[in-house]
Amino acid sequence: MFEYIFAFFPMLYGYSFKGIGLDLIVMIFATLFLLRNQNFRFKIDKQNRDFLLLFCYVIIKDSFIVIFGQSNSSESFHRLLSNVAYILLFLILLGKDFSQKKFYKGLKISGTVFTAGLLYHLVLIYRFGLPAKGISIIPGYEFVNNNWLNRPRSFFSEPAALAQAMLPLLFYSLHKKDYKWSLIATFTIFMSTSTAGILLAGVLWVIEFIIGKGKRTHKLLAVIVFLMCGALLLRTEIATDSIAALQNRLSGGGSTSVRVFLGFEILSTMQPNQFITGLLYNKAYDYAVQNIGLFEQTSIARMIVGYSEGEFFVNAFASLLFRYGVIGFILYFRVYKGKIFNKGYAGRALAIMTIVETIGDSMLFNAYYFFIMLVLNYLCQEEENVYESYAYRFRIGQSNAGIL
Repeated sequence: MFEYIFAFFPMLYGYSFKGIGLDLIVMIFATLFLLRNQNFRFKIDKQNRDFLLLFCYVIIKDSFIVIFGQSNSSESFHRLLSNVAYILLFLILLGKDFSQKKFYKGLKISGTVFTAGLLYHLVLIYRFGLPAKGISIIPGYEFVNNNWLNRPRSFFSEPAALAQAMLPLLFYSLHKKDYKWSLIATFTIFMSTSTAGILLAGVLWVIEFIIGKGKRTHKLLAVIVFLMCGALLLRTEIATDSIAALQNRLSGGGSTSVRVFLGFEILSTMQPNQFITGLLYNKAYDYAVQNIGLFEQTSIARMIVGYSEGEFFVNAFASLLFRYGVIGFILYFRVYKGKIFNKGYAGRALAIMTIVETIGDSMLFNAYYFFIMLVLNYLCQEEENVYESYAYRFRIGQSNAGIL
């Protein structure tokens, strides 16, 4: 059952109740169920020691930001609590026996639902000229973000989230050479007009389909079908508008300049010694406001601060260096050891995609980060390598956990 629910996790991120996400609630129940079935034991494999090093550093640095930081201490404390909760649940769920077959079925079900929501929004926008708000699965719940009313978003708060949710289905279908679902996932990502989503979909297609193993005749047939579908799609008004929107974003319009360049603007104002451990700010926006003189008059940062937005979008790559420095940067990418250059690893294409994604997305220890890292590590279970592991047992009224 977990694998089917897990396939819908990207949709659950958008729901929050008094600061607690619906995805976190589901993770808590999944963790408790797993611990019960394992007699309250969980295993940490040697290969996951890199996660322990990374998360210990993150918690220590976040604690320093709470105590000595120059941002709102209450917000910093809540972020620390959120990170600790996700980290603990993540480490326990890493030891779950995961069925890739069930998960792929779940992805096809969720992909069908998300695509149906997209088609509904396309009809609203292009047939009736009505705004498209995120479809809520909870009666009465409304998404906070109501921008992009002329772009389909299905069951999500923004089009980029829809595209992001379809990427795992695209990866699995390409890896399994189930090209029908690859085309469906690609169609949904393309029609969302998310620039980042389309570029990441391109990364998966190149690595899994063009470079990956497979018969040339199958590849040629898939290319022909893809081109025919693309030619038919391009003749529609919907696709024409989508292409125009993408061209605008690729040329710097929309949120592209903010997603890609704002973070590097902030890094350019930091002193060399500040890159070692990062700065003591919870939000890059606070740093920009307090150090606005370091930014050029024509900078994106000055423009956003001038509008008094109160928040910045900083991509994960820049945010990692800004908040955790080179030490955190190294530890962050150590967890990819054995994934990027190992051709025998099933999730290699997805791992490479997530690294590229750090340039245009804010996947830094948020719900999506823990979701995608669980997927990458569950894919390790397909390998034949056996790792030494440690089992920890928690019992009420007993001493601290011991190695069994």
